[in-house]
Amino acid sequence: MRFWQATDANKQIGKQTKVGSGHSKGVFKIAYRNDPKTPLMATCGQDGTTRLWNPVAGTLTKTLTGHTDWVYAVAISPDGSLVASEAGMAEVKVWKDR
Repeated sequence: MRFWQATDANKQIGKQTKVGSGHSKGVFKIAYRNDPKTPLMATCGQDGTTRLWNPVAGTLTKTLTGHTDWVYAVAISPDGSLVASEAGMAEVKVWKDR
């Protein structure tokens, strides 16, 4: 997984800031919860997983497994307590314990 600077007063927008481990195949979607106390980013992709990240630190915090196909969609609830993911064949999972 790669992270780039999206905003910066010093005009460093687009600069790659971190490279870390993550998905072993392509990423399809990213969901982001911009909360100053508990920011959260969720990704999903071809490896059949949904992954949760601390977007400030650029670190993987949890890998959610259990889908039987590529994961095409991911969403985060407004309060950040739930993450939903959808894989092929209309398989939807809602993750509470993150």
